[in-house]
Amino acid sequence: MTRKEKFNKGALKLVEQVARVEVERNMFWWPPVCMGIYHQPKRPKVKK
Repeated sequence: MTRKEKFNKGALKLVEQVARVEVERNMFWWPPVCMGIYHQPKRPKVKK
């Protein structure tokens, strides 16, 4: 197995682990983690 193949295999394994952790976190935590609560758009200026 070449060095590149070893690197690719390790990278895929790491990505799989990160994905599993994110899925478990989103499934079991309450309240759900949502970035939308941090983005509050500005109100439009009143036009007269």
